[in-house]
Amino acid sequence: MVYDVGDQSDTLYFLAKGSLSCSAALNLKSYNKYPVGNNQWEVLTTTRQVLQQVAVLTPGCIFGQAELRLGTSRRCRIQASAQTKIYFIDKLTYNRCIAFITEIIVFMESEKEDLERRFSKEYQVSTSTTDELRSMEYAQKFKVPQIRLQE
Repeated sequence: MVYDVGDQSDTLYFLAKGSLSCSAALNLKSYNKYPVGNNQWEVLTTTRQVLQQVAVLTPGCIFGQAELRLGTSRRCRIQASAQTKIYFIDKLTYNRCIAFITEIIVFMESEKEDLERRFSKEYQVSTSTTDELRSMEYAQKFKVPQIRLQE
């Protein structure tokens, strides 16, 4: 068993090989009425927990991230049905990765905006003129003869 319902969530998992069964805990309530007197009834409520398979995880699946991000206990049981290979990272490493990726995205967005600003200032030429210049540069660079069509 990888983890069970109610376990602490401090790890993110990657399934590399094999398959895993994901079972959720369902609370089933039953109500029974028993006569206790003239037109009087006692209602007895019983609750039992049943595990129901809800998914089969296959290689490439990432699991455990929802509870890890939310800081809640595990909501399902993950159990191997055959030999498996699982990689995992702990919560601290996960948080560092997310912070690093966020920094990269912010940096890339600022670089994109900077390049767009520079490009728009340096090359304020119409599209048709730009295309003509490119074709002339290409022709000169690769010694392509200029052919002009007449109507």
